[in-house]
Amino acid sequence: MKKLLVAATAVAGVALAAAPGFAAGTPSTVAVGGSTAASTSHPWTATSVGAVTFSVRHVATGAVVAWNCASSSATGSAASGPGVVDIVTVDSISWRTCTSFFGTTPHTQIATPWLFHGDSGAVSGAQEDNVRGHLDGARIHVANPGCTFDLGGRSTAAATPGDVPGKVSTTLDETNQYLVVNQTGYSATALVVHNAIGCIGQISNGDPVNVSATYQVTSTDGPINVISQP
Repeated sequence: MKKLLVAATAVAGVALAAAPGFAAGTPSTVAVGGSTAASTSHPWTATSVGAVTFSVRHVATGAVVAWNCASSSATGSAASGPGVVDIVTVDSISWRTCTSFFGTTPHTQIATPWLFHGDSGAVSGAQEDNVRGHLDGARIHVANPGCTFDLGGRSTAAATPGDVPGKVSTTLDETNQYLVVNQTGYSATALVVHNAIGCIGQISNGDPVNVSATYQVTSTDGPINVISQP
């Protein structure tokens, strides 16, 4: 059995939802376990490696609020064959022991999927590339008696926060079989707060979000390798 590291986002007391309008990726020829036979059902299961972290920067003050979830687990599938856009699909995810300034709250998942799409870039047939991409479809609900808000994307910096699903930077490291989410820079469009209630004024609508997390995935069908892109 092969192991793949998958990074995913997580926040305290969340409910995860998907929505239409996922961003497109670059069609790729993908092998799973050395096979490029067309399939979307190569299963994997995952547990987190280290803490899942996220931070919000308050637009008005510049102050940053950060928290983490001690552990998490996920399941999903990978695709193989020519013309693959949804390389990795996260079908379910849950989080445990998430702590921030407003306390600890259990996680609940509502719906999926989140999808890893590769962006255009040079790849080789060898299993040695770092394939840049993004994880699409993120809609997260954070529920706590003193602080409730949603996370989603924004189509432009001037658009209404949450008008599209979130999209976070991700890289597939084929050599080590890592899929690493590392959304930095507090983008005004990638992942932002909306529907904020309470939070003692520290988290507000439009505040940008950074995310970092890594999951170790065990696949029965073998490693993922992006063979070629147009």
